[in-house]
Amino acid sequence: MAAGGDWEGKGYVFAWEPGGAARMRARYMHVTGPMPRKVAQQIGDALWEPSKGN
Repeated sequence: MAAGGDWEGKGYVFAWEPGGAARMRARYMHVTGPMPRKVAQQIGDALWEPSKGN
C-alpha cells in the first residue's frame, strides 16, 4: 500500500529487513562451496549417526 502506483506484484517474499540479504551475501561471499558442505556434514554427524559411506 505504501508503494501506491509504483507497486509491481511479482510474488516475491521478503523475510528480512531491506538490504539484509545483500549484506549477508557480501559478508560470506568469500566462503567457498567445500567449506559449507564440510560444516554441514559435521553438524549432521553431531546430530545423527554418520552415514556408512564416510
